[in-house]
Amino acid sequence: MKCNIGKTDKAIRLVISVISLILAIKVSLWFIIVALISAGTAITGFCLLYEVLGINTCRDKNEESSSSQ
Repeated sequence: MKCNIGKTDKAIRLVISVISLILAIKVSLWFIIVALISAGTAITGFCLLYEVLGINTCRDKNEESSSSQ
């Protein structure tokens, strides 16, 4: 998989993941799904929805090649 998520996008997704985990504990366990998806895409650097829509926020070419190894 090639990288299609940039550094800023990854950071935002990790923040969303933490907030979703807190909401899962306080409000509803359904927020765990949001937390897992956002953390998974941030860690892998790949978002399937971005691929389908043709979006690429990964600006660094070295970042693209390092994610695919």
